[in-house]
Amino acid sequence: MKKVFTVAISLVIMLIAVILGYGFYLNYSNEKNIALSIAHQKRVYTAVRCRTEEIFNRWVRWPVKFYSSKRADVVSRNAGILSRIYVEPGQKVKEGRLLATVTSEEIDSKLTELAAEIARVRTMRDKYKVTYERYGKLKDLGAVTLEQYDMSKAEYFGAVEEVKAMTAQREQYELMRERLSLKAPFDGEVKFIYKKENSYLTQGTPVMMVGDFSTLYFYDDNVSDEDIMQLSPLEQDFELQIESKELQKVYKDKFSPGSSNYATLGKDLYYGDKKYRAYKVRVVKVEPPVDQKADRRSMIYAVDNSSGDLEPKIYHDVILCGTTVMKSIVVPFSAVGDNMTAVMVLSKDGVIEKRQVKVGPSQEGEDMNAAIKVAILEGLQENELVLYDFDAFLAGKKNVEFTVREW
Repeated sequence: MKKVFTVAISLVIMLIAVILGYGFYLNYSNEKNIALSIAHQKRVYTAVRCRTEEIFNRWVRWPVKFYSSKRADVVSRNAGILSRIYVEPGQKVKEGRLLATVTSEEIDSKLTELAAEIARVRTMRDKYKVTYERYGKLKDLGAVTLEQYDMSKAEYFGAVEEVKAMTAQREQYELMRERLSLKAPFDGEVKFIYKKENSYLTQGTPVMMVGDFSTLYFYDDNVSDEDIMQLSPLEQDFELQIESKELQKVYKDKFSPGSSNYATLGKDLYYGDKKYRAYKVRVVKVEPPVDQKADRRSMIYAVDNSSGDLEPKIYHDVILCGTTVMKSIVVPFSAVGDNMTAVMVLSKDGVIEKRQVKVGPSQEGEDMNAAIKVAILEGLQENELVLYDFDAFLAGKKNVEFTVREW
């Protein structure tokens, strides 16, 4: 029994040894075959051919916050009752136009009181003047004493000063009453009326808002030299395209976009299932100027809002487009690397060359998610081949195989 057990154990051990040996053999054989295969295999690269196209730049922008240089609350500068409103929301007004009147019983009462007091003091002044002049003549004749003359003089000039003080006080209250007339601070449109007639107002209470939104502004305070290059020429007119769903009004007015009362300048565009409206834009300020070196610049844009569609608020789905079309060599966006300064060129003898280029505007595809082509202003010629995917490590590689991709 013991002998049979020993033989069985020996057979099992021999079987395991045979299996392990065969496994090691297969593994070594496969590794050798893979190594031989890699040694004989060549990578095939994808190349595209440069071509000349008309191109303009189109950027998907971050949310844009519009602001107006002319927007102000018309406030009550004195406490009182809002007795009359002469305008309504959406109404155009000229600078100085009377918008509303505030009544103050306190100011009216004080002016009535001052008028009576001034009349009384003037009467006393005129009386003292007669006595003062008469005593002046009598003094020369010795008919009155010097003390009597000096007293009449003091009474007269005291009354004169009292009239002056009360007149100045009345002028101050008249100015306060003038301030109860609320007027337009500039040419514009009544956007909001916050209060109703007969409302009680404390000093500084906003009554209505007047604004001129015909030109709106927005700014970008993180502009690089690459951005400036993309926007060039800065003197061109740009288009700002805003998704139509965002054109909901915050400020109430009498009209709405598209009515006969609007001479709308916006044009409608469609990208897929999205509808956009376009507005004219221009760059009004770059700081520091382009001719000065800077890592980052700020840029202010002015938007023509003659249509009245837009308001000072944040718009999220916004595209900025150049309107100047240029002819240029173009390549796929993925072909440009090293911070948009180089491409990998395939020479006729199959050598990959890293070449420095100067890029211009990039133009996006219809989905607007990524730029599909970039203008090359310097460094490439038409029909040259470049790698579709930029890879700086391939510079100098020889005898490469490639296929030309249509794009």
